Amino acid sequence: MLVASAATASHPKCMGSVAGWRGRSWRALVTAALAGAAAAGIRRVPPPPPPRPGFDELCARLHRLDVEIARLACADGRTPALYQRLLATSLAYDGVLRETCAIMGVTVPGGPPPFDSVARLQAEAELNAAGLHW
Repeated sequence: MLVASAATASHPKCMGSVAGWRGRSWRALVTAALAGAAAAGIRRVPPPPPPRPGFDELCARLHRLDVEIARLACADGRTPALYQRLLATSLAYDGVLRETCAIMGVTVPGGPPPFDSVARLQAEAELNAAGLHW
């Protein structure tokens, strides 16, 4: 009888075993902690939203991505994954351009990125006319 109870206690599905306790304890512990906090009137406060980037930061991003696109456009064919790098940099540039247009109150180019060259040029010209230079 003593041998049977020792074998049963070491089985992972048994409540008395350490392995079974670990498997169920985290979920039960978190659930109990959340229920106790809710009963005590404590609520989880979400983190504050990230601050909006300033004009200087947006100009720096646009300049950095513009320089990178120019560098990749001049690169020779031996650059690894040149097409993917150029596409990713262009998408990042279009995203920052869209964000800058929205913050500056300029007409945002329609459609999802990547923008065509005409829409990109119009957005850049309107940003320059609004006083943003990069």
